[in-house]
Amino acid sequence: MAKAKVLQPTQRGSTDGLDELIRATLGTVRQGESPNFDEIEERLDEAEAVNPDRAGALRALLDVSRRSSSRADAAAPEPAADANDHAEDHEDLALLNEHLSGYHVIECIDRGGQGAVYLAEQKGTNRLVAIKVLLDGPLATEQQKLRFRREVLLSSHLQHPNIVSVYDSGIVRGRHYLAMEYVEGISIDGYVLLNRLSVRECVELFLKVCRAVSYAHQRGVIHRDLKPSNILVDMDGEPHILDFGFAKARELVWEGEGEQISVSRQAVGTLQYMSPERVSCREDGADVRSDVYALGVVLYQIISGQLPVPLDPDRENMRQQITAGKTRPLRKVVERQALDDRVTTGPVSEDLSQIVLKSLACGKEGRYQSADGFAADLSRYLHGEAVEARADNKRYMLRATMRKYRKHIAVVGAFVFLLLVGLISVLIMWRQNVQNARMWQAGLTMGSYVHLGGIERDEDRVDQAIAMFKQAIEIAENSPKLDGQMLRRLYSAHNQLGVLYAEEGQDDLAKVHAAALEDVADMLREREPDAGEVRKAFANADAIRARVASRHKQYELALHQLDNARRISRELIGETEDDQGLKAFLASIEESRAVCLRELGRMEEAKAALEYRLGFVKETLEHRPDNLNTQVSLIYATFNLAVWHMQTKTPQGYEEALRLFDEVKERIRELVDSGRSVTRQRDLDRLAAGAAQNIKIIKKRQAKLATTPDATAPPAP
Repeated sequence: MAKAKVLQPTQRGSTDGLDELIRATLGTVRQGESPNFDEIEERLDEAEAVNPDRAGALRALLDVSRRSSSRADAAAPEPAADANDHAEDHEDLALLNEHLSGYHVIECIDRGGQGAVYLAEQKGTNRLVAIKVLLDGPLATEQQKLRFRREVLLSSHLQHPNIVSVYDSGIVRGRHYLAMEYVEGISIDGYVLLNRLSVRECVELFLKVCRAVSYAHQRGVIHRDLKPSNILVDMDGEPHILDFGFAKARELVWEGEGEQISVSRQAVGTLQYMSPERVSCREDGADVRSDVYALGVVLYQIISGQLPVPLDPDRENMRQQITAGKTRPLRKVVERQALDDRVTTGPVSEDLSQIVLKSLACGKEGRYQSADGFAADLSRYLHGEAVEARADNKRYMLRATMRKYRKHIAVVGAFVFLLLVGLISVLIMWRQNVQNARMWQAGLTMGSYVHLGGIERDEDRVDQAIAMFKQAIEIAENSPKLDGQMLRRLYSAHNQLGVLYAEEGQDDLAKVHAAALEDVADMLREREPDAGEVRKAFANADAIRARVASRHKQYELALHQLDNARRISRELIGETEDDQGLKAFLASIEESRAVCLRELGRMEEAKAALEYRLGFVKETLEHRPDNLNTQVSLIYATFNLAVWHMQTKTPQGYEEALRLFDEVKERIRELVDSGRSVTRQRDLDRLAAGAAQNIKIIKKRQAKLATTPDATAPPAP
């Protein structure tokens, strides 16, 4: 998830301009300036009537911005002044600053029926903290004091980056207080609503919450009041769990632990997030699985914007629905929502819907048995693996297993496919006419021979490669009709044979296959006039003929043919954009052009062509660093550039050539030492011998230049 995403809410609906204004406000605060809060509040009031949920989330973000601005504004004479200007807050702030040593209390940031939360600065460390103070007088019951002490003790034992840390606690003027980590953020549901997260991003964010709860469970602490308002997301997109006032310790004994039910005999916590066993006031049966249920409700809410059991003014009726397990499937709820009413973006898969449903099971045994198990299944969902929530569905498990092992199945399937080719051919002949079936089988067999020929060529077994390509051509010649698939494979066979014969010096055979290549291109053009393979076939034919002409020192003719192939390749690359095969072909053409240009004395053009080839190979090697053929191509390109510098016959040219030949030798040595050079050893031996011979020649020339007057002068043209 992107960092500081809360600073850039996605623009949507009637609050588009307001989103931009909030983002600008935070930017202004970070620059040390004070924004115009009056203007923002006015626009916020207007938006609230149209989109109250989104405007409410923006208001929460604005409150965080206002506090940031107050601290950043050095001119503020009284940072404790609250925007609501309540006399009670002023009096409390003054008394707290007078009696609470070690802290400078800045403002009241939240107030409820049981206490208040203040923003303060710890004097010794200068860090911001949140100080929670329990109300005094008749409002503070013994049970509330007990819960407060329990929160202090339990929270102080939890050290996790996604759980709010407690730094200090005590009593000030007869009132219990605790100082804890200050989180500058908003509730998790507000964060999701502001940023319009995708469903996947929601799960990734929630996964951190799950793991933090699991950490607390492993240390014997059950939260018992997990809900969006108790999960704050900071400016960096990190969630923080707070408020362990209703927490229960599984392994420790606390004074008054039996007092888990309020005076009205209602279970502690928030009803809509309570599990069925807790709603039924069976607190003795509450365990980590009760928190799993609450986590399921939170995940359901942040994805859909709704509760699994809708709020009901009749609390008794709502208790009955929760205990009856009447949960609406998440996927159906989201699918029925209008696009503009969606809280999140993207679809809800059946896997995720079932995961949430399992976490909300009415019986504890039907849920995940731990928060860690819940997190593990969410992680499997994110990685596309089979989820535990659907383990009872055998058909699903089979599909998921096949998806997980699809690569292995593909390999086995390929072998099975080859074994079944004969049988499939018979079935096709039975259902269709015999000619089409034979054509399909011939094309498949041609493809196999062309593929195997390519492997033999890459392994430097030239004779075997030629035999494979000839077999493919023979099948095409014996076929009464050629379809598009067979024409493309025939084109590939002729092209690769022409290149091999040209490399082996068999010029007449190379010319034969170049001409055949053009014939195939004409046939393909009749079937598919706009096919790119047609133009590429003519470019390949020109490249093969250019190799032959170059070998016979007909450099002008070779250069003309190469320029034509180069023009066609550039046109095709411009049409297909990112075709690595075409780019590789163009790079090989540039290398061949460099030879002709060098022999024709057009040295600078030759150098540019060689540098293009070298640059392309280096770029390819970055994406395929372990590919042997690419590494050998880099050595060839470096060798050819070294020869160019050598032929400049200048002292500087000789020095650069020596450096490049040394680089060639070093790369060859590294490949040989790695033990991976066996299939290209013949090429490497030839390159190594050529480099050694050229180094000797250069050193002789350098010695001669050193004894010749005006040795540094460039040679006459």
